[in-house]
Amino acid sequence: EIFEAHGRLLGYVAPTYDPEERAAMSLHDRRTFNLQLVEEGWAAPFLIYPSLPQAADLRLFRAAVRKARLEKRGHLRDLKMLRGYEFRFCVKLIRGEAALPERSCADLRTGRLYRPEHYLTVKEEDRLFVWPKDLNKAQAALGLKEA
Repeated sequence: EIFEAHGRLLGYVAPTYDPEERAAMSLHDRRTFNLQLVEEGWAAPFLIYPSLPQAADLRLFRAAVRKARLEKRGHLRDLKMLRGYEFRFCVKLIRGEAALPERSCADLRTGRLYRPEHYLTVKEEDRLFVWPKDLNKAQAALGLKEA
């Protein structure tokens, strides 16, 4: 999706390379600014079905998240630090705009699907969030099974 439900632009910041330059570069060498933020632990990984990167980019993304988590980079140094999406949910709770989490969380490694309140069961690099309206499609497309 180009714009999310609240009209915010979903985009990637990356240098422009011509086809010859891109062909000579590894995926890592042509990574986006977004991925660099994830690698350094300063961006929260937040994959939402059906907006998924291509398979090779998804592998690169997950490896970057895992490395940042294991090396406790950036905001991952503090286990109590809320991710952006967690903070926004807390604000909605305080305002009375939300009652319970709505997005289920699939584990990309195991294919298990967890209820919204159990997303912390899944390691950050393996999380794929799914809105209720997309749940049946995601289960059929990805073969997700209830945990």
